Amino acid sequence: MVMRVAKVLTVVVALLLLPTVAYGIRTSAKFEAHIAAADASLERPVRPVNDANLRPIIGILSQPGDPAPDGQSYIAASYVKWLESAGARVVPIFYDMDIEDIERRFAVTNGLLLPGGGATLAPGHRFYDSARHLVELALKANDNGDYYPVHGTCLGMETLAVILSSNYTILGTFDAEDAPAPLLYTDEAAASHLLRSLPPDVVADLQNKPIAMENHMNGLAMAAFLENPALGRFFRVVSLSLDKSGSAYISTLEGRNYPFTATQWHPEKNAFEWTPHLRIPHSTDAIRMSQEVANFFVAEARRNLHKAKNILEEDDMLIYNFKPVFTGKHEYVGEEKDFEQAYFLSGPLAAGKIKIGIVKRQVNHMCAEEAWLRLSWCCFHSGMWVSGVLEVLEFWKLLKPQVVFTCTISRRQESWSWSWSCRSLLGNVRLVTCEELHAACAALLCCMAIWWCRQKHLAASSREGKLQRFLNGHTD
Repeated sequence: MVMRVAKVLTVVVALLLLPTVAYGIRTSAKFEAHIAAADASLERPVRPVNDANLRPIIGILSQPGDPAPDGQSYIAASYVKWLESAGARVVPIFYDMDIEDIERRFAVTNGLLLPGGGATLAPGHRFYDSARHLVELALKANDNGDYYPVHGTCLGMETLAVILSSNYTILGTFDAEDAPAPLLYTDEAAASHLLRSLPPDVVADLQNKPIAMENHMNGLAMAAFLENPALGRFFRVVSLSLDKSGSAYISTLEGRNYPFTATQWHPEKNAFEWTPHLRIPHSTDAIRMSQEVANFFVAEARRNLHKAKNILEEDDMLIYNFKPVFTGKHEYVGEEKDFEQAYFLSGPLAAGKIKIGIVKRQVNHMCAEEAWLRLSWCCFHSGMWVSGVLEVLEFWKLLKPQVVFTCTISRRQESWSWSWSCRSLLGNVRLVTCEELHAACAALLCCMAIWWCRQKHLAASSREGKLQRFLNGHTD
């Protein structure tokens, strides 16, 4: 009887203690799993499989300044090659484009890269204003469930810090020009999606070897970061680095709830910049790190589904429409060059040049030749600027006597297309030199004369016959 009562009491006590024991086991398991995940996050690559978009396009914002000629902006070709090496293509976003053109290009890109450089970060400066608008578009897209990654490198990281803090004096000065350095991981590095995507040996190399190329005078101190609650809510600090004097600055940031990453270091330089006056790490470990970081960002871009309306619009926006210039060629031994190659882009504000555009016109019920002549006349008559410009054309290629009457125009959605090899350059900006302008104006004057004669003086039924007589010097 006593034994039976003891067994019953034992069962009752066990049942009473079961919830507590179970809770303790669950809590311990969760805590151990959290610690294990934190410890292993830097040891186990967690690369997402992002194959929703197999044709990713990244937008790169251009900027004014050296090495671009006056009135033009540039994109260092190393950024383009870096993204292409991971399977992406590039659309240049001109820093001085109109808002409508910027939004048009944002709509066809799957991610944004804000590059390094020396542009001014102040309201009213076109580079800053365009960068801010692009960041706002990216934030809005992500808020609406449209996954859109953004990466800032060097100046790009500083740009994000200024924009998201709304503090134009938040940056400090550091002695970190030509100063490759290891990364000092913070406690929040364990939660970094970027680091977790990298192979463990690459993460270790970044921590133990000076393979991250630092080359900047400005930067973000930890104290300034902590003094700005908005930045702390948006970004986690993944790593710090030390400048030549031993001062610490933030070298890697990552968005807490947005797919934003920022590095004060240059992952694109390791594989694609070769200037001898900078100590850019070119070791196997450095090259591999550069590639893995590119792979991460492009994989993020594959999660975005933006695309052009058609292949013509896509082709017209790609950076393949421009040729890189060998800016790293030395004229003498010891000359300092920043970039091996760069793309020079002419924007609508180029000084000393004239922009020629065509007015958006309805050309229905007009023959192809007449429509072309009238549009050409509108271009010439419009002067230096036409409101409502739809696109810019390279007229010195179009205005050849033998092709004046072989061009046809058709309207397809919001773009004009030509029947011969020169497609419309929707959204692209192309300026003409004075010599090119003179040639274009002369050809346009000829078109105007032909159009006038055809309308007022030529009465024959065959247009080709009338044109031939006109070109031969015979008029009615």
